[in-house]
Amino acid sequence: MAGPPVTQREREQTRAMRAEGMSRNAIAREISRSVDTVSRHCEDMGLSLDRDAIAAATQAASIKAKARMVSSASSGNVCR
Repeated sequence: MAGPPVTQREREQTRAMRAEGMSRNAIAREISRSVDTVSRHCEDMGLSLDRDAIAAATQAASIKAKARMVSSASSGNVCR
């Protein structure tokens, strides 16, 4: 079921948030729209959703989280 049409204000907000580097998921949460809707409208407006950059950031966050877990485990701070 389709939601209400995307407003001009939502388009402007989306454009501004992408310019700030926000992800499509963050934009979707901010304007209370689905990720698919945000993706479609970004594409229609010619806005980049650089998946390579997002994938690299996700991988870096995962590596940092694993390093924190190893550090915590080696210092004896493991929750059981």
